Amino acid sequence: MEDEELVAYYHDIYVYAYSLSKSPHEAEDIAQETMLKAISNISSFDGRKDIRAWLFTIARKSFTTRSAKTNVSYWKTLVIHPFKIVAYIFKKHSSSTNKLSRFINTCII
Repeated sequence: MEDEELVAYYHDIYVYAYSLSKSPHEAEDIAQETMLKAISNISSFDGRKDIRAWLFTIARKSFTTRSAKTNVSYWKTLVIHPFKIVAYIFKKHSSSTNKLSRFINTCII
């Protein structure tokens, strides 16, 4: 299979990635990553499976990996810095929180 034949499936991969991610930017990244992985690993494609199914598998795995990394970093931020988040909220919404702010700042340091 030639690289040009793989590129013919790009739109299908993009639509599938969009259905997973619900984001056009994320879908574009996943589709591009899928094409790069497919082109670099075309020698491992044995032809027993439909090429489109193989590409969709690569896209799904790329989406899963990206989602896991994104969710981990999001939750890590919330877990590691809860006092910073609370301090920001109180500083933003109340001017009489000096004691609480000092307490939170001592906990952070």
